[in-house]
Amino acid sequence: MPPFEKNIAAPRGKRGTVGAVLLFFVFLALPVRALAQWSLSAGVGKVYAAGRELRLVRPPFQTDLRIRGVRYRDRSFEFPLYYNVRLFHRLSGGKVEIGFGFTHAKVYADPDRVVQTAGVWKGLPVHAPKRFGDVISAFSISHGLNLLALSAQRNFLRNRFGALWFGAGFGLVLSHTEVTLSGRHEEHYELDGPLFRLGLEVRVPACSSVALSFRLSGARIWLRHLDVPDGSIGTELVTWHIEAGPVFRF
Repeated sequence: MPPFEKNIAAPRGKRGTVGAVLLFFVFLALPVRALAQWSLSAGVGKVYAAGRELRLVRPPFQTDLRIRGVRYRDRSFEFPLYYNVRLFHRLSGGKVEIGFGFTHAKVYADPDRVVQTAGVWKGLPVHAPKRFGDVISAFSISHGLNLLALSAQRNFLRNRFGALWFGAGFGLVLSHTEVTLSGRHEEHYELDGPLFRLGLEVRVPACSSVALSFRLSGARIWLRHLDVPDGSIGTELVTWHIEAGPVFRF
């Protein structure tokens, strides 16, 4: 058994977590009675990503390797830019919103980072530090790490200067994976997940139908099976998002 025993490829206890999130949405909806209006927001921002454990499996090469300490860069301000779009129903009273959000982010593994490896590498047991690029020449989710989430949020504080919202969401990931391994390069879109997200948002009114939004959120993302040459990669990401942009009410 390799020293890293935690199986990241298939997280357990998912039913209880999803149930708790659904109960949270029900709680949000209790005080309200009818749909009243819509809000549409768009913004730009930056993501900070931290990887947990990455697992590389390549059966033809007798490789089952776990890698810890991977460092990711985001390039949020390089094209294509980081952006998000969200469409919500506002409920009567204006305290609750339920809707859908799309976030386009990017992550690039640092090939010069020295990581800790454990498992089997080309048929031989290994438990040693290695340069990441010597194991996987290039690994990125570049066009991009696209988060698709159903969300609900509730207003807990409002005055003439602005409003504070707290929200939660869950959904899937549409990832564009790019990998170079053993001299072979592959890139393709894959649907994976799940993801869970929590966030705080401050809205400052600009006029009667437009506000400026400043949002901080965190997400936990499961990428259980990303295809690579002759195998797969599985990992988890924890991401922090800083976003700003307008919100339109109609």
